[in-house]
Amino acid sequence: MSKTLFLECAPPMWWLEGAVENGHPHADYANPDILRLGAHAVDVDDIASYRLEEVVDRDIAGLALIAFGSLAVAMLVLTGVVAFGWLERLLIACGILSVLGIASLIEIVGVTTVRYLRVTVFTRSGRLIPFTATDHKETGELITFLEEVLGRGR
Repeated sequence: MSKTLFLECAPPMWWLEGAVENGHPHADYANPDILRLGAHAVDVDDIASYRLEEVVDRDIAGLALIAFGSLAVAMLVLTGVVAFGWLERLLIACGILSVLGIASLIEIVGVTTVRYLRVTVFTRSGRLIPFTATDHKETGELITFLEEVLGRGR
């Protein structure tokens, strides 16, 4: 429920400036001046084309760092207890670190992929403007707008 509420209240990642001053930023495509894609701004007349691609990502770097780091420290503690005569109580730390490392490795195997859409807008002046969003509705509205702008220019 909170996730739905968050998505409904999220501000748009792209909007038009010029023709639309008040109200919903995607309300009127009649004659906007500037297209804002996050921090980037491009003149609507400067848009030449766009490319849409689906990006598939698996973020495992943090889990791999935890897994290998905790297993390395566990081996260091085990070596200290066995070879150098450290206190046997430190074997508890070795066990905890080993469980943490193994749990991280299991989590790496179970990590699902994240899929999102990336739109790259090409301008006549040679700029490449990237736009990435996980909300397919917002990306679809942007593609609709770009198709309309490119259709008007032909």
